[in-house]
Amino acid sequence: MAGRVSSLGALVGLTLVAAGYPWGDPVAGFAITLFICHVGYEITREIAGHLMDGVDPGQLAAAEQAAAGVGGVRAATVRGRWMGGTLSVEVEARLDPGLPLSRADQISRLIEEAVFDAVPAARQVHAHAMTEPARAYAAPGSKGT
Repeated sequence: MAGRVSSLGALVGLTLVAAGYPWGDPVAGFAITLFICHVGYEITREIAGHLMDGVDPGQLAAAEQAAAGVGGVRAATVRGRWMGGTLSVEVEARLDPGLPLSRADQISRLIEEAVFDAVPAARQVHAHAMTEPARAYAAPGSKGT
């Protein structure tokens, strides 16, 4: 597409020069230069985002919502990163405290399936499910009631 637009701009410039407008060539050349700079900027921005592990917040929110929707999950935290052209998603799920640990592996697989369905760009999903203690630990320095 970019090659076609650049070629069309060059053709317009040559046509203007042939029609007796000497300013046509530099104007077309300038327009082509701006277009090439724009394409370069867009590509660089996308690649830089991937290199910096930038993941679309909408994809992370969809993954978190999908994980939280699995039965037995109380809360989920999601992280994503690009490894080359592969989006890898990690889910840390906290399960109901009364749930037997033998069920955690089954829930992890269900979470992975749900995230794959919710985030089509994901190529790897790793879910870590753990049960929460019946009561939270006291913060350092507190009396821990």
